[in-house]
Amino acid sequence: MTRTFSGARTNDVNGTGAAHMALPIDVPSSLEDMTSQDFRRNGHDLPVPFRIRLLRDGVPVNVVCDELFRVLPGKRVVVRAVLDSAPVLLKLFLGPRARRYREREARGLAALSSCGVAAPGVVASGALADGGGEWLALVFIEDARALKEHDLADATLLEGVMAALAKLHDRGVTQDDLHLGNFLLTAARLYAIDGDAVRANGRRTLDRNRSLENLALFFAQFSPRNDHRVREACRVYAGARGWLAERIDPDEVMPLLTRARERRVQRYLRKTLRECTEFHCERRFFRFLVCERDALAAGLGTLLDDLDGHIARGRTLKAGRTATVTEVALAGGTFVVKRYNIKSLGHAVSRLFRPSRAHRAWQNAHRLRFLGVSDALPRALVERRVGALRREAYLVMGKVEGRDLLSLVGSAGECSDEVVGAVRRIFADLEHLGLVHRDTKASNFIVGPRGVTLIDLDAMRRPSGRARFERMFAADVERFLCNFAALPRVEARFREALERLQPPTNS
Repeated sequence: MTRTFSGARTNDVNGTGAAHMALPIDVPSSLEDMTSQDFRRNGHDLPVPFRIRLLRDGVPVNVVCDELFRVLPGKRVVVRAVLDSAPVLLKLFLGPRARRYREREARGLAALSSCGVAAPGVVASGALADGGGEWLALVFIEDARALKEHDLADATLLEGVMAALAKLHDRGVTQDDLHLGNFLLTAARLYAIDGDAVRANGRRTLDRNRSLENLALFFAQFSPRNDHRVREACRVYAGARGWLAERIDPDEVMPLLTRARERRVQRYLRKTLRECTEFHCERRFFRFLVCERDALAAGLGTLLDDLDGHIARGRTLKAGRTATVTEVALAGGTFVVKRYNIKSLGHAVSRLFRPSRAHRAWQNAHRLRFLGVSDALPRALVERRVGALRREAYLVMGKVEGRDLLSLVGSAGECSDEVVGAVRRIFADLEHLGLVHRDTKASNFIVGPRGVTLIDLDAMRRPSGRARFERMFAADVERFLCNFAALPRVEARFREALERLQPPTNS
């Protein structure tokens, strides 16, 4: 059976998946043979399983690849394969710089091992038989998964990661793409992977400032809600380096963490507007479209092909001059489509040269999801254009199940401790990240099985300057509390909860 890779994997780069395919002697003749040109031409849409021809010590070898883990079109493909009757993780490097990247990967893995940090061993390497790239086979780590943020609540795992970083820094080695996915966890061991981003700076040990910067890069992977773990992690790291705890001041690390986190967010937001593993993107003269690749494979394309038709046939949630909001139920799920209307000629002209509100809502939703703050489900952004000039825009969101806070509280006349706490966490997250929502109606807070989700994000922004942020954040809080003017007990409960945040000033 042929299947197609279309989307980012949620598990590790070693995965377990289906049974391994046999070696060439037993390979079914129906398997598709892939070349470096096929990889470039097909992009993310690669048939699995497939066969590829490699040169090993100058001798051609046919290898079957039965599971895909990562695709960077025209640059890199990472697959599981079988070599010498054993499973391997096969990295295929494409293009004119293929050898350089293959050698850098091997050097990086060797540097990890030389520091005493467990890393996948290199099995073999060589060139693709068609001359279009290079390959590197690594030991396949069975039953491994990528490290998750909640794992670090385990003191033993936190100690293991900090010890690994301390070993690298002691030998002058850094991982410049330091994220949780670059650590694999088995029942017995923690592995560091991705040698491409490993840098050995030639010194015997990394100095304090550079060590703090690399630590901040790692801590930036945490959700802001877990920044309290930084203090303990710094203490453990200092112990692993043999330093006095006072040598790493968590308050000194936090500004570095904030900058590293924002750089990370900006890199991700750029990905949400281009073709990549996670997103499908189309740029045409009359239309710009970007959508989640997984959602597209699950049937979202039917909606995107006729947005206005589905809006007309769907259940209208709002029909205003500036926006029309409709719920659309399809086989692939239930979606909420928001069309940002053009009110007049002047309005149309004003929208030609600046990002649409749908564009801002799309990026804000992904920012909050990326940071672990929101469960909003952004699925697609569509803008009608004439060249670079923008017209109507559409935002497609997955439906968040639940009731809006205003109707929930209004019908009950009270609010549970759980909901009050969840709303407080949302405001605390926004305050911590320096974000203001600017439309904190209670109807924009959806209470469902997964908690409270903040929606309607097209006005959200990150004000420059602390004083300006505090004024705007205070306005957000007051706008929210005004929802409950007719319910003084509920208002008092929310006011008490929100006053425990860092107090905003009026200066």
